[in-house]
Amino acid sequence: MSKGIIILANNTPEFDYSSIACICSDFIRANLSKFDEIAIMTDTATYKSNKLYIDSKFDKVIITPTSKSINVRIFKDTTSRSVKSEWKNLSRSTVYELSPYDETLVIDCDYFVMSDTLDQVWGSKSDFMINSSFVDLSGRMDERVMYVDEFTIPMYWATVFYFRKSDYCDNLFTLITHIKNHYQYYCFLYNCQSGMFRNDYVF
Repeated sequence: MSKGIIILANNTPEFDYSSIACICSDFIRANLSKFDEIAIMTDTATYKSNKLYIDSKFDKVIITPTSKSINVRIFKDTTSRSVKSEWKNLSRSTVYELSPYDETLVIDCDYFVMSDTLDQVWGSKSDFMINSSFVDLSGRMDERVMYVDEFTIPMYWATVFYFRKSDYCDNLFTLITHIKNHYQYYCFLYNCQSGMFRNDYVF
């Protein structure tokens, strides 16, 4: 069975996510060994802007359509500086359909793999795995975030997840796509606190 890692990265006017993805790929190759390939999933403009660097770091390039929807969030790089920027995070629901692998590990480009722990996912008995907790190294966020809202459903973090091609995951990503396409309704239903689109809430 083929085992592949897909890194998601789309540049914005403020941030060169493709270069970050290339660094992420280096960390993966340094610390993980039980996969066959690393692919980047990106849009055409991002790929063309950094083609030589991307081609040197990835085994495959998966091109996604450029979304017409604009998602904006505030990025903070220090406690005193913040930037409001476009955030291109709408393609994650298509990763199941576009992945060429039997087993896939999906990683955000700004998640740097620093150990071999993720090698344990391959050959899992579970068709799908995702984190329900996190550790904030900066100490600024409450690590006890367990629910989308105090009175609704459990919270999961779409930063890193694993799936195997299966009927279960086919149905799961069909549902994920449906929720994305009707995001405002589900935000209202489950009392999501943020107005911007968040994959964590969708998953």
